[in-house]
Amino acid sequence: MNKNARVLDGLRDGLPELRSGQEGPVPRLLVLVTDDEDSADLRGEDVRALVETATDGPPVRVVTVSLRGGGCAPGLLNHRLAEATGGRCLDAADDLATELTAEVAKTGTGDAR
Repeated sequence: MNKNARVLDGLRDGLPELRSGQEGPVPRLLVLVTDDEDSADLRGEDVRALVETATDGPPVRVVTVSLRGGGCAPGLLNHRLAEATGGRCLDAADDLATELTAEVAKTGTGDAR
């Protein structure tokens, strides 16, 4: 039995759901919390397709929270998703609780810069 999360499937399903019924500039945020084990073996084409899905349609900021150091390195899924959507990538070196709270507040107030 495969115990790994299906990260791609979850994001592909979650993004359209967040966009459904969206009218006007309603802020949307998807938070991906990961130990990075499930996305470590993703192929480049899968990552590219997911980044395209994340940026195709009404905006949804993606904040990724990597529970392992180095999960936000340039080129990795976490970094690419956050960068493409105007979100942020947080990893174990950050104060995760404080920084994630700040990102949620930014989205809720519409100040997602």
